[in-house]
Amino acid sequence: MKLIATCILFASLMASGGCEREAPETKGLLVDPSVLGNSVSNWQGERMNQSIASMTVLNNQTNRFLEAPDEARRQTWQSAWHQAHEDFHHATVLVEPIILQDIDVWPIAPGFLDALPEYPASGIISDLSVEITSATLNEQHMITDTSEAALGFHVLEYYAFERPIEDMQLKADALSERRRVLIRKVSDRLLTRVMNLRQSLKADEGDALPQATYPELVSKLTKRTNDISSALNFSSEHGEYGGRGAQVIREEFSAISELLNGEVNINRYLMSLSEQQTQVLNTTLNDAITLISIDGDLTESDSSRLQLLAAAISHQFEDFDAERSR
Repeated sequence: MKLIATCILFASLMASGGCEREAPETKGLLVDPSVLGNSVSNWQGERMNQSIASMTVLNNQTNRFLEAPDEARRQTWQSAWHQAHEDFHHATVLVEPIILQDIDVWPIAPGFLDALPEYPASGIISDLSVEITSATLNEQHMITDTSEAALGFHVLEYYAFERPIEDMQLKADALSERRRVLIRKVSDRLLTRVMNLRQSLKADEGDALPQATYPELVSKLTKRTNDISSALNFSSEHGEYGGRGAQVIREEFSAISELLNGEVNINRYLMSLSEQQTQVLNTTLNDAITLISIDGDLTESDSSRLQLLAAAISHQFEDFDAERSR
């Protein structure tokens, strides 16, 4: 019955968005690339500043936990991780994922990092011949496979949510000390990396104004929504240790909604291609955002509906992206 309902919903979404396009008077709104680029830069800068602020809190809470590990400090650390991770996804919805692999690579193989019950001598932590330094972590990160993570949000997530507190106690044993060094270096590197990313996306005074076009932005969002839809079909949710994978998607969809409706106003370009299709896209996007609460888990039914909505959003962006080449 659930499959039938899902198919009916998908058909209704695609039917409402698949009607014949109106012939626009002007095929694609013409906007000065410098003006649009400045709007995109302003939006990106504000969101990256928020990401740096929450990343700074995460770094502080990481160090606070390591000073005196206990359950109360761990919970504060976990909350800071959630906020920083979600703010980062909101801020980087226009950034190519390939350049973020030292920040947010997922999934990760915990056995590459540390000992597991079934593999008690596994991981960087257990290999005493490997010194825990920034250089070593850089070298080890994704050394033979993308899951072999030694850097990024999800290394911190693993220790914040999955490892027992006893494994990270002050002066407990040599392995605990190695974990503590690794955690601190990963956290410090993460903050530095996000700050450097912000700088790389910022136009310095005296530089040429940033350039952007609406077709380029639509193409980027097409790729991102394809990634979101694909991720929802993945067997392991993004950030499974922290358990808020849906909230990450909510932040990404919220960022896309801001780009459609705010200062960047991609909607005005989409409206010049098809008013009806633009309305359908915005409605579907809002439905997906509303479905995911700020806190709380999705029911099985909600998860199925979210997969459907994400697929519809992805297809709708693909249609707009294809329109520019017709």
